[in-house]
Amino acid sequence: MSTLIHTETPRVAVRIQADQWVADCYRCSYARGGVKLPYGTPGFECPECGALLELIWPDERKVYALARLLAMRPIVHTRNWNPDETLHDLLRENGEHGIFDRFNLDELDYPGPPLIIDDDGIRFDRLPMIESPLFKAIGA
Repeated sequence: MSTLIHTETPRVAVRIQADQWVADCYRCSYARGGVKLPYGTPGFECPECGALLELIWPDERKVYALARLLAMRPIVHTRNWNPDETLHDLLRENGEHGIFDRFNLDELDYPGPPLIIDDDGIRFDRLPMIESPLFKAIGA
């Protein structure tokens, strides 16, 4: 007699969809819509198939940077991030869609670039702040 036994809880990375943290079940069709979760939730049980999943979260510095870059987007359903996207990808997308055109950079009292990011977060930020549910969720 042989049976397969899962000794470890599968781990899945969270993503951001329409300004909300979500996770997808690896096992069932519920993966398409994702499960909305509060920031920092360690795991969840899929409401569709009952699979238990452990969540992988970005570190706090990256979470803040994600929230900051996505909050610049005026249309909520465009505030999306997948774990395979870098902060540089989000910054580039923002620029391609004219996000920075709405900021009057000439009014900033700093001669250098208004926003500097690296792979893990924001190093320098002089752009105006924008409200976002993601910021409230992480306590920023």
